[in-house]
Amino acid sequence: LVGLGVPVHPFVRRFLHFFRLWHHDLTPHGVTHLAVFVTLCECYLGIEPHFDLWQRIFQLSLSKDGSGSVQRIGAAAIQLRNNLKSQYQGFRIS
Repeated sequence: LVGLGVPVHPFVRRFLHFFRLWHHDLTPHGVTHLAVFVTLCECYLGIEPHFDLWQRIFQLSLSKDGSGSVQRIGAAAIQLRNNLKSQYQGFRIS
């Protein structure tokens, strides 16, 4: 399908550009983390998503193959920073 594209938030475009990534480089959880971060900023905090705030909460981890080269598809995982894991509010699904 030529010309079919999914509109993304400007923050996500800047994020991908900064790390020199494409959409297919992100893991499904990474896409979710970005969407939740944008929603948190705009709907809960009432601010524009800010890259410095993202960097204080999350980190990007790139998967590498046996030769040390970065894998290209699904290689960019977004993770909560280690120092915040103990403060993260988890929930149980019963």
